[in-house]
Amino acid sequence: MVGESCAAKSCQDDGYNCPSCGTHETLTFDAAGNATCQVNLPTCSAAEKLVGESCVAKSCQNDGYNCPSCGTNETLTFGAAGNATCQVNLPTCSAAEKLVGESCVAKSCQNDGYNCPSCGTNETLTFGAAGSASCVVNAPVCSTAEKVVGGSCVALNCQSDGYNCPSCGTNETLTFGTAGSASCVANAPVCSTAEKVVGGSCVALNCQSDGYNCPSCGTNETLTFGAFGNASCVTNVPVCSAAEKLEGGICVAKNCQVDSFGCPSCGVNETLTFDTTGGGFCETNLPTCLASEKLENGSCVAKNCLIDDYACPSCGTNETLKFDTTGGGYCDINVPICSGSQALEDNLCVDLPPVLVSAGLANSSYYASGSYEDGTPEKPFNNTGTWLVGDFTGWIEVDLGKPYDITSIELLIDQSPNGQTTHEVWLSNSPIRTNRSGAVLLTTATGNTNKHDLLTQPVPGTDKAQFVQINTTNTPSWVAWMAIRIYGK
Repeated sequence: MVGESCAAKSCQDDGYNCPSCGTHETLTFDAAGNATCQVNLPTCSAAEKLVGESCVAKSCQNDGYNCPSCGTNETLTFGAAGNATCQVNLPTCSAAEKLVGESCVAKSCQNDGYNCPSCGTNETLTFGAAGSASCVVNAPVCSTAEKVVGGSCVALNCQSDGYNCPSCGTNETLTFGTAGSASCVANAPVCSTAEKVVGGSCVALNCQSDGYNCPSCGTNETLTFGAFGNASCVTNVPVCSAAEKLEGGICVAKNCQVDSFGCPSCGVNETLTFDTTGGGFCETNLPTCLASEKLENGSCVAKNCLIDDYACPSCGTNETLKFDTTGGGYCDINVPICSGSQALEDNLCVDLPPVLVSAGLANSSYYASGSYEDGTPEKPFNNTGTWLVGDFTGWIEVDLGKPYDITSIELLIDQSPNGQTTHEVWLSNSPIRTNRSGAVLLTTATGNTNKHDLLTQPVPGTDKAQFVQINTTNTPSWVAWMAIRIYGK
């Protein structure tokens, strides 16, 4: 009883019909006196942050908290577990330098084989006190079986020097080969004109070896011998020049690769190499690089992960291989790309809670089938008053500005007298107005309603819409709403 009239009780003023809140919830009232249970959030320390409804420790990598102080020549780096350290920045050395400690120093011939002089076959690479390199002529020391010829040791032989000659028997003669090799040859017997001495014996002469008893060939024939030395006259094949050879009955050019013909004379620091036609050319010998090096411009330089895929770390399934300024590789934790309805927390996408999406829009975003006096359609959406149409049927609509996943709709009735009502809720991504052919009917609420009743319609969250319309088709009083709240994400 208020004064001399009956007035509806409320939770805020009378403790009537209040919701039952849990041990970790607080009963709260909004501006219209509506009661809800809100979860009590913990108070986090300076070293923590609130994630969902819990306090979790802050980190240097994600929150910039408690990071080490790095020097001007250091870089803040994170390990696989997110631990932060300061790493010294290493310089990038030139091809004529190498990294020693944290500095670039010049390479040398003595320590690094860099920029050494090219010594001849009779020279030795020698280093001075300051490490300077030079080529010194070798002074040969010959054995007792050698002699010095033109600054080199050459073997003594029997023919020139009477050294190490074989001892021949009474029926043998000391004989020398074309290379000066000495041997004892048995004295040849006296053979007939149709014989020759072979291995100390008389054997028959033949056409192939001795030109004996050969057939007489014509001007266009050539004397040819079979597998057993038998002679025959064969028609002549082409006569090739010195630079040619006979292949398949024709003359073809000789080359260096197959025939060792026309090959260049290469120096001591060069290698004979062949092109695609078999021609030869001299190529400078390149240095042999370590497994951790590669050849660039004739020199060995260090490999790296970026260019050479060398010494790269093995990254986990949630990591990406990245590179520093020197080309070295490191594993960086992948940060997911969240949708518009999600937020990034601890490198994970979490769903944002639903928010009130129908309030605070421009007045042009609200529409109605009509308005009585100052009961304009933006008021119930912004808790600034009641919308009244001045008729027993009517609709009110809001343009949310963009599509949302609608999660719930709350309707606060302004009705007198009480009685049977029917209200429809329509969703669409284009204006609805009086043409509902392209809209979706979310629900139809039919029943006995009273003034200040709160109609709540939960939505699964899979109904995405930009336009929401409340259409009243039956009511005992003029159509009016005190508050309309649409939640989405």
